Amino acid sequence: MTLRSRVGGLFDRGVRRAMVESRAEDLPHRTGDLVVERLLREVPLDGVADLHGLATFLRGCVEPMAREAVVLRPPDDDAPNAVTFRALVASMAAVPPIPARAAIEIARYADAIAGHDDTVAGAFTVAAHAALSSSAGFKGRLLAAAVRAFRPARVLEMGTAYGIGTAFLATSVPDVEIVTIEAGEPQATIARTALGARFADRVHCLTGLTGAQIPEARRRFGTFGLAFHDAGHRGDDYRADFAALVDGMAPGAVFLLDDIRWDDRRFTDGQPSGAYEGWLDLTRHPRVTAVAELAGEIGMLLLR
Repeated sequence: MTLRSRVGGLFDRGVRRAMVESRAEDLPHRTGDLVVERLLREVPLDGVADLHGLATFLRGCVEPMAREAVVLRPPDDDAPNAVTFRALVASMAAVPPIPARAAIEIARYADAIAGHDDTVAGAFTVAAHAALSSSAGFKGRLLAAAVRAFRPARVLEMGTAYGIGTAFLATSVPDVEIVTIEAGEPQATIARTALGARFADRVHCLTGLTGAQIPEARRRFGTFGLAFHDAGHRGDDYRADFAALVDGMAPGAVFLLDDIRWDDRRFTDGQPSGAYEGWLDLTRHPRVTAVAELAGEIGMLLLR
């Protein structure tokens, strides 16, 4: 065999090997494409505002996903819902997907929001602002997994935005009651209208700042088994809202806090937000029995 033949043979084998490895690496992506294509067949195209956005949203609901979970304090063995807390943390190694029918329903809700032509503060369209401020992808799947795992009778969400996170909560467990608080407009009005149309009397939308509306929610609805905080993102906001709510949470309740490392100084007059320090203060509350950080951005507390 000549040198040229040997080199040519090595080159051909190298190319074939590279093609096989490339196909193997691309398989999850191609499988994801097939899954999204199958889901899209179930979506009536009449009225779809953004087909590409809807497909991207669906992919975020069902594609394989893993996120880091760090347990800062494991639950006491006899703590209420200790087993559920451990199981939810462990599931972050393979974040549970949204069931197909629920994924379609939530994606259609998000697309309806994208179809609004209002502007927010004269700068963003609703669609653009919703993309920045709403819970989708990992956060939506975490909310869905948490409400499916803990099965609370009642959920409090602080920071409705356009109601996309609320849709993840309401769609995942059909009989859960949700109270959600939003101070901003047009977000509050858009969310109230859209959520009311899809979820009737299971979702109650309160408008105003959390400082006034958390006591109102407790007065009107009683105790909560799960809370998701995505409202003010300063450390002082975290402390004040948790203090206002904690006595209205049931034993074994879980408290999820978004953006624990948030520090966008454009919104804090150039000063540190103190978000992480505020989060750490919450972890020291005497009712907290377990603490975890998910994906480095969401804090999770289990209450005794």
